[in-house]
Amino acid sequence: MFPVADRLTYYNESLQCGSVIDYFLTSNLKDTIAFNILDLDINLSDHRPIMAVCVYCDNTCKPVSTTGSCGHLRTARLRCDHAPIDKYYAQTHVLLQPLLDDVNALIDSSSWMDCQSTTDCADHIYEGVVDALRLSAHMFIPK
Repeated sequence: MFPVADRLTYYNESLQCGSVIDYFLTSNLKDTIAFNILDLDINLSDHRPIMAVCVYCDNTCKPVSTTGSCGHLRTARLRCDHAPIDKYYAQTHVLLQPLLDDVNALIDSSSWMDCQSTTDCADHIYEGVVDALRLSAHMFIPK
C-alpha cells in the first residue's frame, strides 16, 4: 500500500541480516494516510519503529463545549490541579480492584480458552477500566 525504500523492520548490523517481523494491522485501509519504517540514529534496538498515520473518528460521544468570548467553541477540560486527588485515587481503587481480579482470572483460564473468548474477556476488562476512570473523574475532578 505504501512503498518504502527499506522494508526491513529488524536488522542486525553485526550479523548483516534482517527480516520483516513487525507489522501494523488495520481493519480499514482507507483510514491509513501514511506509513513508514523509521531508521533513527537514536534507536539502539535492532527493531526499527513503524510509523502509521491513521484517521480517527469517534462517533460515540461528543465533547462538552461552550462558546468562548470570540464565538469559538471551547471544549471542557479536566482540572486535576484543583481535584481532591486522594479521593480520586481511593475511588479508582474501589472500582479497579474487581477488574484486577478479573485480569488474574483471565490469566489463569486463558490456557484453555479459545481466542475469541479471551479477546471478549479482555475487551470487557478494558471497557471496565475506561468506565471506572471516567466515573471517578466525573465524581472528583472539576471541569
